[in-house]
Amino acid sequence: MKREMGRNAGDAWFHVMDAKDSGRLRSVFSDTVQLDTSMLSDRLHGAPAVGAFFDAFTELCETLTIQDETEGDMATYLAWHGVAFSGRSFDGIMSLTRDEHGHIHRINLLCEPFGMLLRFSAALTPRLQSYLPN
Repeated sequence: MKREMGRNAGDAWFHVMDAKDSGRLRSVFSDTVQLDTSMLSDRLHGAPAVGAFFDAFTELCETLTIQDETEGDMATYLAWHGVAFSGRSFDGIMSLTRDEHGHIHRINLLCEPFGMLLRFSAALTPRLQSYLPN
């Protein structure tokens, strides 16, 4: 996947996601981190599951450009544009909420258009089956 930076937004997020070391992910995520995304039928819990999601998601992306980033006291919001599945465009918004120690403890990720959401869901669900509740 080609990663592009739009207006230098998202530098910190790409730095975290480029780390393949699970210890590094655990230092960024709280022990109880959870990911809610419109791409999966259920919530993911824990750094290994969240890391596996982002590994699989970025493998599916041909390009991903974070277009804007806004940071508050306890949350960061990212807006992005990407291309996946042989040149199809998609957009998304992600919120990262931190706990009192500065660790990310909740991630909400939305994707559109609906057709791309369905494609991502179909591609991601089998890859993440071991992390999803039965």
